[in-house]
Order: sequence, then C-alpha cells, then structure tokens
Amino acid sequence: MVQRQPSSTSTSPLLGASLAFNLAVLAWWASRVYFNVGPAVSETSIHSKDSWTRTASVEAEFAESFNCSGRGVVYAEMFFQGAHDAVSCICEDCFTGSHCEHVVPNCQAIVHSGDPLMFVPYWRQNSAASAVLIPGWYRIGYELTQRLIPGLEKEIRTLHKLVGNAVIDGRYLVVGTGEMQLMMAAYSTVSMEAEGLPVNVVIPPPYYDAYERQVKTIKPGTVTWGMPSLTLQNTENWIPLEVVISPNNPDGSIRTGALKHPRTRTVYDHAYYWPHYTPITGPLDDDLMLFTLSKTTGHAGSRIGWAIIKDHEVYQKMQLFVVLNSVGVSHEAQLRAAQLLRSAREGYQKAKNVGLDGVPTDYAAQQLLFHFAHTKLRSRWDRMNQLFQASNRFLIAQDRDPKYCNFFKEIVRPGPAFAWIHCQREEDKSCLEIFKEAGIVARGGARCGMTDRYVRLSMVDGDSAFENLITHVQALLMSGR
Repeated sequence: MVQRQPSSTSTSPLLGASLAFNLAVLAWWASRVYFNVGPAVSETSIHSKDSWTRTASVEAEFAESFNCSGRGVVYAEMFFQGAHDAVSCICEDCFTGSHCEHVVPNCQAIVHSGDPLMFVPYWRQNSAASAVLIPGWYRIGYELTQRLIPGLEKEIRTLHKLVGNAVIDGRYLVVGTGEMQLMMAAYSTVSMEAEGLPVNVVIPPPYYDAYERQVKTIKPGTVTWGMPSLTLQNTENWIPLEVVISPNNPDGSIRTGALKHPRTRTVYDHAYYWPHYTPITGPLDDDLMLFTLSKTTGHAGSRIGWAIIKDHEVYQKMQLFVVLNSVGVSHEAQLRAAQLLRSAREGYQKAKNVGLDGVPTDYAAQQLLFHFAHTKLRSRWDRMNQLFQASNRFLIAQDRDPKYCNFFKEIVRPGPAFAWIHCQREEDKSCLEIFKEAGIVARGGARCGMTDRYVRLSMVDGDSAFENLITHVQALLMSGR
C-alpha cells in the first residue's frame, strides 16, 4: 500500500495559472533533456573534469584506498582540511599506529556490544553497487508530507517480498531513527489509547536490556517497566504491553506472545528475522512489527528502522510521534538505506539457484548479501561450538536445531548474532567476572533479566575482533579457570 497524503479538490484561478506555467516549464525542460533538443546531460559530461561529482568521488576513492593495513579505515571527511599527509587511520581494537601497523599486546576481546562490523568486507567488495552521491540541494526542506521517501518505501516492500519474512501488501510503513525510536513511538501510541490506565511493558527474560533502560526514562505512572503488583495483575485496570523479540536477543530463540491478559497489546521486534540469522519459515503477519537496517545490512550508524503496521490509527499515531520527536527522519539516511537495500535486491535478482557451499568472499563478489553473512556466521558458530563442546564448565545455552529455510531452499542451522553462555559450576557465581579475568569483556546476564552466571558474546564484530575472541576463549578453556 503506497501511503498517500490528502489533496485539495478545488483549484483557484491563480493556482491554475501557476500550474499551467509550471507544466510549460516542465515540458520545455523535458524536451531538452529527454528529446535531446539543445545541450543535454551526457555520460561524457558526467565524467568530465567539470562534473560536480568529480571532487566528491575522488575524495571517497582516495579514502577507500588509504593504507590502513587491513585493520582500520579512513573516511572522506578526514581530508576536509586538505592535510592528506597528517591523516591517521581509525584503527580496529587491538591495533595502533597511523596505518594500524602495530598490534597492541595482551589486548582484551571487547565483545559486549554487537557492532555489526562483520559486514565491512562485503560492502568494500560492493562499493560501487552501494554508493550514493548527495548534492547540497538534495531534499533540503522538511518535506513533512513526504516522511518516507518513495525509493526507500519501494525497496523495503520489495526486499520483504523477496526474502519472504513479512507480509507487506496492504500494510502501512513508518520509518524511524532506528528501531529504538519506533519502540518509543509504540509506547506512546499504547499510552494514548490506555484511557488513563497504567501501561506496563513486559518482556520475559532474557531480553535486550536497552528496552528496560529506555522505559525507565519515561515518567512513572504512564509507561512502567515490568509486571504490576499481584493485586493489579488479575484485574483489567492496567494495560500490558508485551514486547516479543523474535529471534530473541540475546539467545536467538523464536518467541511468541505469552501474556493472556484480555487487554494485552503486543509489539514484535523482528530485527533478526533475516536469513543470515535464522531459517525463514514463512512470512510473519503480526499487527505491529519492527525491523532495522543495522541487522539487515550492518549499517547501524545510519539509524534507520521501520515499522510494518496493520491498523491505520496506530500508523497515524506512530507517525505523529516520529514527526514531533525528531521532525521526521534524515533524508540522507533514507537515501543511503534505499540504495543499500536496492543493492541487496539487485544481487538476488541476478542470481539463480545459488547454494550455500561457497565461502563469504565468493558471495560478496556475486553481490549476495544474505549468503555472505550466513556463511560467515556459520563458520564462526562452527568454531565456537567446537571450542565449547568439550567443556563441562561452560555451556552454549541456545537451541540451534536445523530447519528448512524458504529463502535458501535448504535445511540450515540458525546463526544468532550472540552466543549465550552459561557457567554451570555452582561455585561460579559470576560468569561475567570469569570471562573478564580471561580478557573477554562480555555483557552480563543480569543486564538481560537473568543472573551473571550467563554472559552474552557478540558474534557479529569485525574479523580481527572475532579472531581475538577465539584466542581468548581457547586460553580460558585450556587454563581450567
């Protein structure tokens, strides 16, 4: 469903004259550009030294070719001062030097976050297919009536149909500054509909801890974290807002709604329901579903998320929250997201019956994003399982049973973005501290509603960070600590 804005049904004489003038100008412009009457834009002029794109493209390519020893990056804006010789690389963890040429000794494995840097090699191999060039005049106004740019709407809808992970036809789309803003919009929407009753956000543990911290920033009495008192639970004098994270962060489990309260409202966070993380068993069709670019393509810094909504009133209220909260979403970020999703789509439209027996670099060369990420995660999980399977102290507390994936058309195992580790010995009261002493900075289970006898390890960091994690895990298991 293409979202349309209401239009006026009457036209004043002045407006009619203005429209006629604009149409005449448009016809003149089209005749020159499309019918080659007079000078027109040509491929030669685009690539000439006078092209406005030349400087920007030269800076971008210079930045990409800068020598960082394969362990860091340089960005185009770092050359704005013109002192190219003074630029130093931004190095990955455990590397230093102006070209990241030095290894930091005894460097910790910092894997508590989940920064999706494993996608960097893919996008380096697909720089041309994913690049956008933004002129200074691009969508310079607020454009409050064009909150979701048409190109991004098209690519979101097309990609969901291609992957088969969500019903998208006949549904409304709201784009937000990341999924976190959309979750706030959902809290606001339910609160507005609660008729003064308290709204309690409920997520069974383990859960993504940022949602708890987010809710606790809201003034108590409107939206509150956790179940209410026992005396209130069995009444209809409160509104349960259940957040279903599926696949779940941190353990990758597939979840459904659990609350049986008659007034329950549910938000489904399906950020990880993509074929590189879990088998796609069918299109989801929940009332309110959230997705995010960061988990789809790895572009966490672009801060783009989207909600797929059935109900028109819910759509309007969530859209209103986004407009009032941030006056819409960056047009530049939307344009970049559209191009990234377009790149993923075009790669699969060119591919025919590609199996999963290749290696990530081969799939990157074929512009097959989900094959690249799936095989990379599969390799990482094979290595992690091999290390932990011999241990009677540490357990990977996750279900990774294989299932048929409609997208890959094969039986595959899930490749969750995080490893959820349980310390099984009774004396190990803090798994978090055990891993910290071994040089592994993890996220403790207590932050996820459990105890610190669990830890979460990121499986989606960059290649060097993952290798460092493997080295520290090996040392931990061999030491017997």
